[in-house]
Amino acid sequence: MIYNGHDFKNILRDELISRSFLPGVNVSTVEVPGRHGSLFADAKLDPLAITVAVRLIPGFRSNYGFSYEEARRKIAGMLFSRKPSKLILRDDPTRHYYAILSGESQIEKLLGTGQSSLTFICPEPIAIGNERNITLGEGTTSFHLDGTAPSFPVLRLSASAEEMKVTCGDKYILPNIKLSQGDAVEIDCATERVTVNGNTVGVSLFSDYFEVEPDVTTIKVEGGSGYLVVSERWY
Repeated sequence: MIYNGHDFKNILRDELISRSFLPGVNVSTVEVPGRHGSLFADAKLDPLAITVAVRLIPGFRSNYGFSYEEARRKIAGMLFSRKPSKLILRDDPTRHYYAILSGESQIEKLLGTGQSSLTFICPEPIAIGNERNITLGEGTTSFHLDGTAPSFPVLRLSASAEEMKVTCGDKYILPNIKLSQGDAVEIDCATERVTVNGNTVGVSLFSDYFEVEPDVTTIKVEGGSGYLVVSERWY
Protein backbone atom coordinates (compact mmCIF):
# COMPACT_ATOMS: atom_id res chain seq x y z
CA MET A 1 0.00 0.00 0.00
CA ILE A 2 1.23 3.47 -0.92
CA TYR A 3 -0.61 6.44 0.56
CA ASN A 4 0.18 10.15 0.52
CA GLY A 5 3.66 9.39 -0.84
CA HIS A 6 4.47 6.81 1.88
CA ASP A 7 5.21 3.17 0.99
CA PHE A 8 4.08 0.89 3.83
CA LYS A 9 5.52 -2.38 2.47
CA ASN A 10 8.27 -2.66 5.10
CA ILE A 11 6.08 -1.93 8.11
CA LEU A 12 2.46 -2.88 7.28
CA ARG A 13 1.07 -5.86 5.41
CA ASP A 14 -2.32 -5.32 3.76
CA GLU A 15 -4.00 -8.68 4.32
CA LEU A 16 -7.50 -8.01 2.99
CA ILE A 17 -8.82 -5.22 0.76
CA SER A 18 -12.59 -4.76 0.54
CA ARG A 19 -14.51 -2.56 -1.84
CA SER A 20 -17.92 -2.80 -3.50
CA PHE A 21 -18.61 -3.25 -7.21
CA LEU A 22 -19.98 0.29 -7.11
CA PRO A 23 -20.60 2.76 -4.31
CA GLY A 24 -24.22 3.66 -3.64
CA VAL A 25 -26.13 4.94 -6.64
CA ASN A 26 -28.19 8.00 -5.71
CA VAL A 27 -31.21 8.18 -8.02
CA SER A 28 -33.12 11.47 -8.20
CA THR A 29 -36.72 11.60 -9.41
CA VAL A 30 -39.36 14.31 -9.80
CA GLU A 31 -42.99 13.83 -8.88
CA VAL A 32 -45.55 15.02 -11.43
CA PRO A 33 -48.98 15.94 -10.05
CA GLY A 34 -51.68 13.59 -11.30
CA ARG A 35 -49.25 10.90 -12.50
CA HIS A 36 -48.33 7.61 -10.91
CA GLY A 37 -44.77 7.22 -9.70
CA SER A 38 -42.25 9.82 -10.76
CA LEU A 39 -39.95 10.88 -13.59
CA PHE A 40 -36.28 10.03 -13.60
CA ALA A 41 -34.07 13.10 -13.16
CA ASP A 42 -30.49 11.98 -12.50
CA ALA A 43 -28.23 9.26 -11.07
CA LYS A 44 -25.00 9.95 -9.21
CA LEU A 45 -22.51 7.83 -7.30
CA ASP A 46 -21.97 8.29 -3.57
CA PRO A 47 -18.40 8.45 -2.20
CA LEU A 48 -16.58 5.10 -2.22
CA ALA A 49 -15.39 3.40 0.97
CA ILE A 50 -12.36 1.07 0.82
CA THR A 51 -11.50 -1.04 3.86
CA VAL A 52 -7.97 -2.39 4.25
CA ALA A 53 -7.17 -4.96 6.97
CA VAL A 54 -3.52 -4.49 7.92
CA ARG A 55 -0.96 -6.13 10.21
CA LEU A 56 2.34 -4.83 11.52
CA ILE A 57 5.12 -6.83 9.84
CA PRO A 58 6.82 -8.86 12.61
CA GLY A 59 10.28 -7.71 11.47
CA PHE A 60 9.59 -4.00 11.94
CA ARG A 61 11.96 -3.90 14.93
CA SER A 62 14.87 -5.25 12.93
CA ASN A 63 13.90 -3.17 9.86
CA TYR A 64 13.70 0.13 11.70
CA GLY A 65 15.16 -0.51 15.16
CA PHE A 66 12.29 0.96 17.15
CA SER A 67 9.63 -0.30 19.54
CA TYR A 68 6.00 -1.23 18.94
CA GLU A 69 4.83 2.14 20.29
CA GLU A 70 7.30 4.03 18.12
CA ALA A 71 6.06 2.05 15.12
CA ARG A 72 2.45 2.92 15.94
CA ARG A 73 3.26 6.61 16.13
CA LYS A 74 5.27 6.53 12.90
CA ILE A 75 2.39 4.82 11.08
CA ALA A 76 -0.11 7.33 12.49
CA GLY A 77 1.93 10.18 11.05
CA MET A 78 2.14 8.46 7.66
CA LEU A 79 -1.62 7.84 7.52
CA PHE A 80 -2.89 11.26 8.57
CA SER A 81 -3.74 13.70 5.79
CA ARG A 82 -5.88 16.84 5.81
CA LYS A 83 -7.10 16.27 2.26
CA PRO A 84 -7.69 13.33 -0.11
CA SER A 85 -4.32 11.93 -1.14
CA LYS A 86 -3.11 9.41 -3.68
CA LEU A 87 -3.82 5.79 -2.64
CA ILE A 88 -2.34 2.79 -4.50
CA LEU A 89 -3.34 -0.69 -3.38
CA ARG A 90 -1.58 -4.01 -3.90
CA ASP A 91 -4.49 -5.64 -5.74
CA ASP A 92 -4.66 -2.87 -8.39
CA PRO A 93 -1.21 -1.30 -8.72
CA THR A 94 -1.78 0.41 -12.10
CA ARG A 95 -4.64 2.58 -10.85
CA HIS A 96 -5.03 4.93 -7.92
CA TYR A 97 -7.71 6.77 -5.96
CA TYR A 98 -7.68 10.06 -4.11
CA ALA A 99 -8.74 9.05 -0.62
CA ILE A 100 -8.68 10.16 2.99
CA LEU A 101 -8.56 7.98 6.10
CA SER A 102 -11.86 8.15 7.99
CA GLY A 103 -12.99 7.15 11.46
CA GLU A 104 -11.00 5.43 14.19
CA SER A 105 -8.30 2.89 13.36
CA GLN A 106 -8.10 0.77 16.50
CA ILE A 107 -5.04 -1.47 16.68
CA GLU A 108 -5.06 -4.84 18.43
CA LYS A 109 -1.68 -5.86 19.83
CA LEU A 110 -0.94 -9.57 19.44
CA LEU A 111 2.28 -11.56 19.92
CA GLY A 112 4.65 -8.72 19.20
CA THR A 113 2.68 -7.46 16.24
CA GLY A 114 -0.64 -5.67 15.77
CA GLN A 115 -3.60 -5.63 13.44
CA SER A 116 -6.11 -2.99 12.45
CA SER A 117 -8.72 -2.06 9.88
CA LEU A 118 -8.32 1.15 7.89
CA THR A 119 -11.26 2.81 6.14
CA PHE A 120 -10.46 5.16 3.28
CA ILE A 121 -13.15 7.42 1.81
CA CYS A 122 -12.88 8.47 -1.83
CA PRO A 123 -15.09 11.58 -2.27
CA GLU A 124 -14.78 11.09 -6.03
CA PRO A 125 -15.39 7.34 -6.43
CA ILE A 126 -13.23 7.00 -9.53
CA ALA A 127 -9.97 5.09 -10.01
CA ILE A 128 -7.42 6.88 -12.18
CA GLY A 129 -5.22 4.94 -14.56
CA ASN A 130 -2.58 5.85 -17.10
CA GLU A 131 -2.12 9.45 -18.18
CA ARG A 132 -2.04 9.90 -21.95
CA ASN A 133 -0.45 12.66 -24.01
CA ILE A 134 -2.06 12.79 -27.47
CA THR A 135 -0.75 14.97 -30.28
CA LEU A 136 -3.36 17.20 -31.89
CA GLY A 137 -2.55 18.57 -35.32
CA GLU A 138 -4.64 21.23 -36.98
CA GLY A 139 -7.73 19.41 -38.22
CA THR A 140 -9.24 16.16 -36.98
CA THR A 141 -7.57 13.66 -34.62
CA SER A 142 -9.11 10.36 -33.44
CA PHE A 143 -7.76 8.31 -30.53
CA HIS A 144 -8.77 5.42 -28.27
CA LEU A 145 -9.02 5.77 -24.49
CA ASP A 146 -9.33 2.85 -22.07
CA GLY A 147 -11.53 3.03 -18.97
CA THR A 148 -15.20 2.91 -18.00
CA ALA A 149 -15.78 6.49 -16.82
CA PRO A 150 -15.55 9.76 -18.76
CA SER A 151 -12.42 11.89 -18.39
CA PHE A 152 -11.81 15.64 -18.38
CA PRO A 153 -9.00 16.58 -20.77
CA VAL A 154 -6.53 19.43 -20.67
CA LEU A 155 -5.57 20.80 -24.10
CA ARG A 156 -2.31 22.72 -24.53
CA LEU A 157 -2.25 24.40 -27.92
CA SER A 158 -0.29 26.94 -29.92
CA ALA A 159 -2.32 29.42 -31.94
CA SER A 160 -1.81 29.66 -35.70
CA ALA A 161 -4.65 32.09 -36.44
CA GLU A 162 -6.56 34.91 -34.77
CA GLU A 163 -9.40 32.54 -33.81
CA MET A 164 -9.18 29.04 -32.35
CA LYS A 165 -12.03 26.55 -32.08
CA VAL A 166 -11.91 23.05 -30.54
CA THR A 167 -14.79 20.67 -31.29
CA CYS A 168 -15.64 17.29 -29.72
CA GLY A 169 -18.91 15.70 -30.81
CA ASP A 170 -21.65 18.32 -30.63
CA LYS A 171 -19.73 20.57 -28.20
CA TYR A 172 -17.09 23.16 -28.92
CA ILE A 173 -14.90 25.70 -27.12
CA LEU A 174 -14.15 29.06 -28.72
CA PRO A 175 -11.92 31.43 -26.71
CA ASN A 176 -13.41 34.92 -26.80
CA ILE A 177 -10.20 36.74 -27.68
CA LYS A 178 -8.19 37.73 -30.74
CA LEU A 179 -5.09 35.51 -30.79
CA SER A 180 -1.60 36.08 -32.17
CA GLN A 181 0.62 33.52 -33.88
CA GLY A 182 2.25 31.28 -31.26
CA ASP A 183 0.00 32.26 -28.32
CA ALA A 184 -0.10 29.46 -25.70
CA VAL A 185 -3.71 28.42 -25.18
CA GLU A 186 -4.66 26.01 -22.38
CA ILE A 187 -8.19 24.60 -22.12
CA ASP A 188 -8.94 22.76 -18.87
CA CYS A 189 -12.25 20.93 -19.14
CA ALA A 190 -12.22 19.86 -15.47
CA THR A 191 -12.04 23.39 -14.07
CA GLU A 192 -13.81 24.90 -17.11
CA ARG A 193 -11.07 27.46 -17.57
CA VAL A 194 -9.20 28.80 -20.60
CA THR A 195 -5.93 30.70 -20.38
CA VAL A 196 -3.91 32.47 -23.06
CA ASN A 197 -0.24 32.96 -22.17
CA GLY A 198 -1.20 32.24 -18.55
CA ASN A 199 -4.05 34.76 -18.34
CA THR A 200 -7.66 33.63 -17.90
CA VAL A 201 -9.95 34.54 -20.79
CA GLY A 202 -13.63 34.10 -21.51
CA VAL A 203 -15.24 31.87 -24.11
CA SER A 204 -18.05 32.47 -26.56
CA LEU A 205 -21.66 32.30 -25.39
CA PHE A 206 -22.38 28.86 -26.84
CA SER A 207 -19.09 27.22 -25.86
CA ASP A 208 -19.51 24.05 -23.83
CA TYR A 209 -16.69 22.16 -22.08
CA PHE A 210 -16.61 18.48 -22.94
CA GLU A 211 -15.71 15.12 -21.46
CA VAL A 212 -13.79 12.37 -23.25
CA GLU A 213 -15.70 9.09 -23.17
CA PRO A 214 -13.94 5.69 -23.15
CA ASP A 215 -13.43 4.09 -26.57
CA VAL A 216 -12.81 6.20 -29.69
CA THR A 217 -12.97 10.00 -29.51
CA THR A 218 -12.54 12.53 -32.32
CA ILE A 219 -11.39 16.09 -31.68
CA LYS A 220 -11.11 18.84 -34.26
CA VAL A 221 -8.78 21.81 -33.80
CA GLU A 222 -9.13 24.90 -35.96
CA GLY A 223 -6.55 27.68 -35.73
CA GLY A 224 -3.91 25.83 -33.76
CA SER A 225 -2.18 22.58 -32.82
CA GLY A 226 -0.57 20.99 -29.78
CA TYR A 227 -1.46 18.11 -27.52
CA LEU A 228 -4.09 16.81 -25.12
CA VAL A 229 -3.50 15.36 -21.64
CA VAL A 230 -6.11 12.91 -20.37
CA SER A 231 -6.19 10.10 -17.80
CA GLU A 232 -7.98 6.78 -17.98
CA ARG A 233 -10.74 6.67 -15.36
CA TRP A 234 -12.57 3.64 -13.99
CA TYR A 235 -15.70 3.12 -11.89
